Amino acid sequence: MKSKMNRFEFFFFRKDKHPHQKLWDQFFKCLESYYKSNISYKIFKLKDSILYEEFNDKTKTTSIIFDQPQQWKILVLANERLVQFAEMLDLLQSEFTNINQEKLKFMLDELKSKHIMYFDKNYNRIVSVIDTDLVL
Repeated sequence: MKSKMNRFEFFFFRKDKHPHQKLWDQFFKCLESYYKSNISYKIFKLKDSILYEEFNDKTKTTSIIFDQPQQWKILVLANERLVQFAEMLDLLQSEFTNINQEKLKFMLDELKSKHIMYFDKNYNRIVSVIDTDLVL
């Protein structure tokens, strides 16, 4: 028996291919609110440190003082490209003699907890989300 239905018309009866659709909807709703907000930041050079301030509209939401030059250097090194852990360690050790793997991981974790640096679970592909060239 031949049917006059096209096989593609059966796609209306398929099971939903996106089992996590509700999560995706929540994600896009959050993303939309992020795009609608006016988030900005400023970076100031102080006498012996760097001050990072983040704003949502005109309200200051975050303020971080970088009084350890090693932390600021990590952000500078990861400013324009992804950096591997071994390369970051070598570059820092050439300037700061007290840096080792544990100290670098600790500083990276601190920066990541402040949401201004990201990297993978192996501490590779390190990237800064602030533009360190914008120091005022």
